[in-house]
Amino acid sequence: FGCLNGVFINVLGVRTTAVIGSLLFTTGLAAGSVANKLFQLYFTRGTLAGLGEGLAFSASVQVTAHLVEDPKTRFRVFSSVFVGAGVAIITLSTLGGEIISMGDWRLYYQLIAGF
Repeated sequence: FGCLNGVFINVLGVRTTAVIGSLLFTTGLAAGSVANKLFQLYFTRGTLAGLGEGLAFSASVQVTAHLVEDPKTRFRVFSSVFVGAGVAIITLSTLGGEIISMGDWRLYYQLIAGF
């Protein structure tokens, strides 16, 4: 669905795309935390949250590219954005591992969704 991100941004704008992405991501994780069957978890986490994450990330990259005109500065800003995303992945994976080892993966999904 990555090729559709640009269409969303061009048609709806960056801000609206980011909001839709955030809402899809949050809804997918919140719905996944109450899933009773594996296919429900696949749909909520894989489809809803995945689409939302992709839309929000594409919008953040687009905003960064739009706001920073100097190529050298843009390189540094993009580096910071991508390093921040990597640090978040490492941090949330570690935190998630601890919460899941306590036997509560649903709580982990709720925490990430903001509930």
